[in-house]
Amino acid sequence: MSVEQASAAEWLAGADNDPEHAFSWWQESPEHTALMPAGRIFDAVVVHQDRAARALGILAAASPVRPPAWGDAADFKAYFLVPPGTAQAWSCPDTIALGDATWVWVPAPASDSWIWPPDGSGILHDPVALREALVAAAAQAVAL
Repeated sequence: MSVEQASAAEWLAGADNDPEHAFSWWQESPEHTALMPAGRIFDAVVVHQDRAARALGILAAASPVRPPAWGDAADFKAYFLVPPGTAQAWSCPDTIALGDATWVWVPAPASDSWIWPPDGSGILHDPVALREALVAAAAQAVAL
């Protein structure tokens, strides 16, 4: 695990009830995931990978900042990390927001599952910009 990945793992592990457990799990294997509570240091917005790919393109064109997002190939979903509390007010068609009282499988920072890996800084997706990108991505899909 590189220094950058260690920093990202330490930050991500801070979401867990037992940060040392999550961190050690990821150190053991870069392909491990850790089940973590949402709502502590991040909430997660879940969307189909096709729509997520279009939204990521829109977000990348608008800003050089790359907040964390990962894909789950098994269920064709992508997860965007957003600030805690976002799920309470989230409203965007065909998406799910995971916050307090929910759990998320989070891949190790070295995993290939990350589309935009965390860097340890704690930067998260801006919910307004993410929602706008997801709405625009849905409109692009209809236009195809």
